[in-house]
Amino acid sequence: MSRWAILFAKKPEAGSVKTRLQPEFSPIESAELYTNFAKDCIENLARASIDRRLIAYTPSDAEKTIRELNRSFASFEYYPQGSGNLGLRLERVFNFVFSKGGERVVALGTDTPTLPVNYINSAFDLLGHNDVVLGPAMDGGYYLIGSRIDVGDLFRDISWGTENVFEQTIDRLKGTSFSLLPPWYDIDRPRDVKFLIAHLRGMHLIGSSIARHTLSYLEQSRLE
Repeated sequence: MSRWAILFAKKPEAGSVKTRLQPEFSPIESAELYTNFAKDCIENLARASIDRRLIAYTPSDAEKTIRELNRSFASFEYYPQGSGNLGLRLERVFNFVFSKGGERVVALGTDTPTLPVNYINSAFDLLGHNDVVLGPAMDGGYYLIGSRIDVGDLFRDISWGTENVFEQTIDRLKGTSFSLLPPWYDIDRPRDVKFLIAHLRGMHLIGSSIARHTLSYLEQSRLE
């Protein structure tokens, strides 16, 4: 059973990523923080029990930059997200992976650098007896979605970027077998960074190496 993981990533340009952290954080700080989120998410996928790993990047000229973020792990493939809203891009990349023989396919974003690797592994296990798996996010969206069936119109007519995304997606799944992972948090706003700092401090004190790139950046910057 071919397990594919997709990481959706953006080119970390100042002013185009993590804009909801501004103006409390500068565009450069926001981009640097995003860069470290991406590195930690890449590392998480490298440690997960997966057959193939793909980074879906945007914009179309971002591949070289994204590859530079991933110098430590060679077992990643790359594919452009293409144009359109998030739903169209998710649909396009899922369909691409299915066309390449993917059987259990899981997609994540780069806003959850502290996500436990066992959550990713569990998502694939749950797809063994469910058609879809979702990881609810605290802000009303989801941090992970996986499928073993044609996604159809699952990603269409969703109010992306709102607190209704998870609810609307659940409504779309009526009549489909699905399972849920435990809720987790992502980092979109300044208050999320504040919680992230406290969480990483606590994890560091108990000996965890979770999100080591993000932790190192926060310790060396004024954001800490």
